[in-house]
Amino acid sequence: MRTTAKLALPALTASLLSAPLLASPAEAATRVPVHVEAIQGVEEGSATFTSDIEGCESGTTTDLMIQFALARPHGVFLGIRRFDCAVGGGFTVRLTATFTESGSSGSWSIVDGYGSLDRVRGSGKLIGVPGPGEEQITDIYMGVLTQP
Repeated sequence: MRTTAKLALPALTASLLSAPLLASPAEAATRVPVHVEAIQGVEEGSATFTSDIEGCESGTTTDLMIQFALARPHGVFLGIRRFDCAVGGGFTVRLTATFTESGSSGSWSIVDGYGSLDRVRGSGKLIGVPGPGEEQITDIYMGVLTQP
């Protein structure tokens, strides 16, 4: 009888440990590619954006925190930026970029979502190109969004 108990315990332990790792289709997260373009005024701290995020195809951004470090041959930008969707809801990103007069590049990650984008997560690359107007930059966010 001891032999049976010893064999059953490892099998039971293994099945209990593996059960939480299996998610039902209803609980599985959806990962989708994302593309967002925001035309940012250099001095304004806010912008308009367009995106391919379902339910958030356009809106405005607001800088919640920015820090610049000027160094040669490039500067460094750190920021927290909120994206408010035109139809409600939105998300907040943390971004880091290096920049020169010819543009910028870096990375971003979503740190919070609200409304229709509650619990959304995502991350990716960021590039900034000067224009379309004077004292403006177009930030292009590319990456992956994960929605529960």
